[in-house]
Amino acid sequence: MLRFTRTSVRGFDIDALVVSWEVDPVDKVAFNINDVEFRVYRSNSPEGPFDLLTGTPLVDEFSFRDTSVNRRSFWRKFYYKVEATSILTGKTVSSVTNKAEVNPTLAARMLIGLEIVRRERILLGGAGNTPGFNGVKCMVLIRRTFGQHCAECYDPVLERKLADKCTRCYGVSYVGGFFTPIPVYFNFNPTPQSVQIANFGEVQPSETDCWCSNYPLMSPGDVVVEPTNRRWRVSRVHSTQMLRVPIRQLLRMSEINRSDVEYLIPLDESEFDREPFHKLMSNNNEFEEIKR
Repeated sequence: MLRFTRTSVRGFDIDALVVSWEVDPVDKVAFNINDVEFRVYRSNSPEGPFDLLTGTPLVDEFSFRDTSVNRRSFWRKFYYKVEATSILTGKTVSSVTNKAEVNPTLAARMLIGLEIVRRERILLGGAGNTPGFNGVKCMVLIRRTFGQHCAECYDPVLERKLADKCTRCYGVSYVGGFFTPIPVYFNFNPTPQSVQIANFGEVQPSETDCWCSNYPLMSPGDVVVEPTNRRWRVSRVHSTQMLRVPIRQLLRMSEINRSDVEYLIPLDESEFDREPFHKLMSNNNEFEEIKR
């Protein structure tokens, strides 16, 4: 079979991205590239689920132009995965998840950046049997920004959602609403107490600032759930970077009202028993933790 040595995503077209990959056969004598089928997948979340883009498998091709992507939003993120399947044996090998629009040259080999991320993750979540010093394990729900529109609340003529409490899309207008929960450690600042007087009475807004590592990359609209089921909506994301590669994320979050539809998103308590992936891959474009 083969192994992936590089997967990259680039694009200078506002309506297209090009996914390319390189492979290295494990057994060069018996290897025949025509016996391998490649499939390309895309998601909004680094842990999926992923949608298949190549209806017909690619044979002896090492790039794919994604023309179904919408890049007009500044904060939308795309993750790609390439899958190789042997026609003879049926064995499948997947590449690491790659994000679009990240410089994959010097940043991937910056040992200083890797060390900063490693130490901050130990500070937040600990290492081995040693617990973290100042991190709270939460679940991150990445919001969908593409896919199948919800048939129950989305009007294709008006091109907007018509209901706020749809339990099929949870107000996102795309079926499912959010991707698979991802365990992440956060450091929260104390929530300030404030009161605003409106025409209809007293309003008590609840906002907080927090920071986390660089995985997963988050966007406004994503949801963070604490172990106590306290839920927050990300309203602003600011990251510290090194050569345009995110190292740390600083978030401003607004607490979700318990009557909002995000509180209906099902979340199993056992999800909080999962541990984040702590292995840092030096050949990864964003110093992200990789799940193989």
